[in-house]
This record gives sequence, structure tokens and C-alpha cells, in this order.
Amino acid sequence: MLFKVDGNTSVKFDDYSQKLHIFKQGNTAGSGIKRVFLNGDEIHYTYLDDSTEKPGTISNWRKLTLDYRTDKERSAPDVFEDLRQNNEKYACYLNRAKLATVIHREAEKNQLQLYSKENHKPTIVDYLSLVGEIQYQKPGQDPIAWTDRLNRQIVIDVTRKLKNRINAHINSANYVYEPLKQDDLIYQYTVTKEFEKPDEYDEFLKNIKNAEKEGNKAKAERINPEALMRRELGRLLEPGHRHIYKPLILPQEDVESMYRDLKVSPDRLNRGEKKFVEDLTKYIKETYYQNERYEFYLMRNVQKIGIYLESDAGSYYPDFVLWVLDREQEITHILFADPKGEREIIGGTRGDYKNHPKVKIAQKSEDQTLTKLEKQLEAEHDQKFQLNSFLLLRDSSELGNGEDVDWIKKIYWRITFFAWIGTIKKRMGL
Repeated sequence: MLFKVDGNTSVKFDDYSQKLHIFKQGNTAGSGIKRVFLNGDEIHYTYLDDSTEKPGTISNWRKLTLDYRTDKERSAPDVFEDLRQNNEKYACYLNRAKLATVIHREAEKNQLQLYSKENHKPTIVDYLSLVGEIQYQKPGQDPIAWTDRLNRQIVIDVTRKLKNRINAHINSANYVYEPLKQDDLIYQYTVTKEFEKPDEYDEFLKNIKNAEKEGNKAKAERINPEALMRRELGRLLEPGHRHIYKPLILPQEDVESMYRDLKVSPDRLNRGEKKFVEDLTKYIKETYYQNERYEFYLMRNVQKIGIYLESDAGSYYPDFVLWVLDREQEITHILFADPKGEREIIGGTRGDYKNHPKVKIAQKSEDQTLTKLEKQLEAEHDQKFQLNSFLLLRDSSELGNGEDVDWIKKIYWRITFFAWIGTIKKRMGL
């Protein structure tokens, strides 16, 4: 689904599609083996692409933060220096054989061939060179057991994060920059209804046939069960809104009980997504109706537009993409919005959400993902772009509580609605 909100004239896909520039994911790094050379702040790697060996370098490696707190709500010391010193002090007593087994196992599991800068097998020193902070309890009465245990866990986590970062580095060069295509939109839904008894199915078909024979179109719509389902599932926005594909499919709890067991693909909107569309549409219509400066386009995104992440998930597919075309300043704003973004981030805890990849890409001063995409879009299309990503929280959400207002403004939004006037303005229920 994609709709445009402003005047009352009709709009065709060919009329606006060339305006909606976007990026899409190209070929991914896949599951092939990477040879990796650890060299301080630079990571050199090679991999095969269609039987051709290709090199790559990650310069200015960002040090990893490893959080091993059992209670994420409580602070813990940084034990990086304790661990480094213990590895030097107790080198002769540590279980190097077991550590070497873990190093080999994790490298094989993540399909990495790892080498130190001297072209030797990596040691714990090489892994620690990729780490900046380790939050964990201080060593107790048995510093050797503490060091052995922490060394093995660091090898496991650093190897996985190294693989993810290399894959993201490779994939970031494989974006495809092109206008939106019609196949990128949801242009149809499949609705499946199950019947408990054959008689119910026969009655359903009979009513459809009777409606098809009815000469009065209005009456036919009232007695046709298929038409009734379409109308009930799709009642969302007030008349006058134009859709490339209409309707949006309502959440299960917002339809009559007789329609709640229908199976819909792609999925119906959930309550948060429905509220986002309603609030945004209402605000745009009230504030920018018949304006001459801006055009607004909203797309429900079902794994068509994705952003590569340095995480196990690999990619982030925001629920909605909103284009705002500023004719006056000749800037295309692209907003990625995820109304249910909190769900997978908290993961049962709230202490480490700042390091979640979905949160980090919103911090453009610290994460270059969106900035690089802006520059590439500008190079491809010779115009200005501004990209922003937002996770929309419920008013009851605890995420962000205790943070200063400036941090909350940068990352998380309890959004009622928002507008563009030069820069993005926000109205929050904080």
C-alpha cells in the first residue's frame, strides 16, 4: 500500500514513482568463508564473490562494548584492564588448550579464518584488541578461573560480532539505488476463510451467486459476503484519502467478531501501526492540505526496503517508509518508522537498549549508516536527501525513562504526530 495525501486529483503510479528514490538491498555477503587478518585498528579480509577473490578493509575499528551483567538495571565495573593484566600475570597457568579449542570452534561456526597481524593463529590478545569495555563483576578469590571463563566468553562474542560487522561492511557496498517499483508495493491481500461445516460453505457460495445476479448494485453489495468482508476489513481512513491500493487491513480486534478468524496475508496492521497511519494522515491533511511546497507519500514496507545492520539479524525492515518531497528546498526527506520497534529491543531487559542496532542507526552523529546512504543517493540522483529512522513507543513504555531530554529527542519518540518545516518537528507526549 502506498498513498499520497494532499489535493483531490487522481494520481497514477507512473506520475510519482520516479520521484520516490530509494535504496534496496542487493547481493548479500552470503555464507561463504572469509579470511580475516587482525591488525590493530584495521581489519583486512578477503572473500569469494562468484569465484573471484575480493579484498576489503575496515578502517578505524570501533571498539566493542561487552556487557556481561546479570542484572542490566545495575551498574558494573569495566574489567577490561583487570582481564588484560590477569592474562599477562597468570599466562603460565591459564587453560590455553581449552581456549584454543573455543577459538577454532567459533571461527568455524562463523565461517571465518582468523589470523593475527604476524599471520599466526590469533590469541586472546588479538581478541582484546577489538574490545574497548567489558562490564562484568570483579575477579574474586580465584582469578585464574575468572580469567579462563571470561576469555572463552569474549572469544565467542567477539567472533560473532566480527562476522556481523564484516558482512555489514560487504553488504553496504551492494545497495541498489533506483526509484520505487510497483512490485515493491502491497497491491493485493490474500484472505482465507475456513468453514466448520460444508453447509456453511454452500450458503456462502449461494449468497455470492445471488449477489452477482442482483441488478441493483447497492443491494448486491449488501448481500455479497465477499464485499462485506472487504468493507469490514478495510475501514480505516475517512473518505477523500487516495490509495494506490485500498484498503489497509484493520487489526483483528477492530473488526466484527465474525471476521476475526480470517487469515490475511500480508499480515493485518496491528494497533500501533493503525494509530500511526491515522495520526499521521490526520495531521498531514489538517496542516498541509492543498499546500504547494510538500508532497507526502507513505508506504507500508513488507521486507522490500531494508537496511543492513551489524547484528545477528543482518537487516532491518522498517514497517513504514515516508517520503516528504520539499519542492522549495529541493530536498527529499525519507523517514523510516517502526511503530512496534520496542518489542524485540527490550528482549526481556531494558538495560542495554542503547546498543541495539536499530537504536544506534538513529544516532547519525555516531553511526554513519544513514549518512552514507544519503551521500550515495545524492551521488546517484544529483539532489539532496535527508534520512532519519524512528522507533515509536507507547506512552506506557519505560524505555528512555531516566535519560535526559536531548537523548530522548535523538532516539525515541512517543509520537502523536509530526511535521516537516525545514527540519523535522516532533510533538511528544513525554
